[in-house]
Amino acid sequence: MSTNLDLLAALAPAAQVRAAAEAREWRVMLAYRDAEHARIAASDDPPMRQYLERTGVAIEIAMHCNLSVGQVEHRLSVADRIRDDVPQVWAAFGRGVIDTARVREIGGALSKLERPESRQRLNEVAVAYACTHTTAETRQWLRRFVTRVEADLAIERANAERTKRHVEVTQVEDGMAWLNAYCPPTRPRPSPPDSADPHALPARPVTTAPGPSSRPTSSPSGR
Repeated sequence: MSTNLDLLAALAPAAQVRAAAEAREWRVMLAYRDAEHARIAASDDPPMRQYLERTGVAIEIAMHCNLSVGQVEHRLSVADRIRDDVPQVWAAFGRGVIDTARVREIGGALSKLERPESRQRLNEVAVAYACTHTTAETRQWLRRFVTRVEADLAIERANAERTKRHVEVTQVEDGMAWLNAYCPPTRPRPSPPDSADPHALPARPVTTAPGPSSRPTSSPSGR
């Protein structure tokens, strides 16, 4: 007869089986997509017909998995990125060490990294962190990782996003409206010291031009 402790001990293996099953679904999706694209490319059909057939592949997968076409396309996009750029993460997903939620977070961070050495570092350290932390903790860690390993590019992205600041008012029921603002935070998110995160690369040095606050000032007594 199973005790409560036995049931509790069975949770982790069950979660690993679930994660491995999710990975199996992704692998089958990729295999079918790749096989269909190869078949279409080898046909003598006109280019427009080939394009329409390739578009229909995601629709077929969506119908068989009870998913939307957008969900299928997103999964295939993340799967391609993970499989090609961080093979250790892809292998861990196949073993059920990490689940779909964490793979999506890693894929999102991967899409922001532009340097091969940064992607390689993520490949080396992501699994060790993700398999021992929650999805939310992994998401925060990935944000810090991206900012730290490519600090100069993170500044460029932040400056580009600031040009997209806007305020949106959406009318709802009962004479009310939602007010949404896309703007910089009123308080910057504190970043933990590098020593608290053994999984990240040392930050790249960032050189910035001196601002007004760095100019020397003189007091009346010093004139």
